Amino acid sequence: MATKRATGSRPTNVFDQGRERIEKALKELEKDWSRFQKDAEKRRSELEKRAEKEVKRLRNEVRKSPWFKRAQKQARELEKRAEKLRAEIERTDVFKRAESIRQDAEKVLEDGVENLMDTLHIATSNDVRSLERKISRLNRKVRELEKTQAPSKAA
Repeated sequence: MATKRATGSRPTNVFDQGRERIEKALKELEKDWSRFQKDAEKRRSELEKRAEKEVKRLRNEVRKSPWFKRAQKQARELEKRAEKLRAEIERTDVFKRAESIRQDAEKVLEDGVENLMDTLHIATSNDVRSLERKISRLNRKVRELEKTQAPSKAA
């Protein structure tokens, strides 16, 4: 037989006592979990900071090493040699001829496209821009005419 619980007194029912202990344990678990999360976040942050410092230290150490300096010097020398080779290639007759052929092909292609557009009666972007400018000018003239005619109609 269950005993009645008086207001403000401790529960006398075994089930009520068990339920309250479980609720209390859950609240403690929530607090512990929250502390654990905060602690883990703090440790993660500290670990990231230490890792960043270590990476900076290692970079500086590597930059000071003779092999790194030698590699940088070789890279600069290679860049100079590549630029010199590019300049030499551009001075050759073969390159000049290839550049001339490229320019000629580009011109022929542009002319071909222009002829095709004319044949098909398709406006080029230059034609469209020209027409847009003409339309804008005509619109301005129409607005000016409307303004000059508006006062004479009111009178």
